[in-house]
Amino acid sequence: MMRMKKPVILVTCVLLLSTLTVLASENTYGPAVCCFQFIEKKLSKNRVLTYRYTNKQCPKKAVIFTMKNGKEFCANPAEQWVKDIISGKLTKMNDVPGPTPGTQTLTQPNTRTNTRTHN
Repeated sequence: MMRMKKPVILVTCVLLLSTLTVLASENTYGPAVCCFQFIEKKLSKNRVLTYRYTNKQCPKKAVIFTMKNGKEFCANPAEQWVKDIISGKLTKMNDVPGPTPGTQTLTQPNTRTNTRTHN
């Protein structure tokens, strides 16, 4: 009778631990930020610094506007004023002169370039 208890306890513990591991890993790989409510007032186009869309795994499709003061607001991408801000930002991005075609520019802040050559 004692021999049967040890394997049953071991199997039960393994099943319990594997279940907990699976549940914990599901929470780890979800989106970092989702929006559940949208701002109701229109934001000033001039005060918006950047924007980004929420992850497709989020329950609501949303745009997150980052303001010049660092605050972030969730907005409904179907609203016309949201579309206007996004199109204004895209236009500004297209107006900025970029690198000559065929060249590539990579910038990495706070990094040093080693210019010494090894012989």
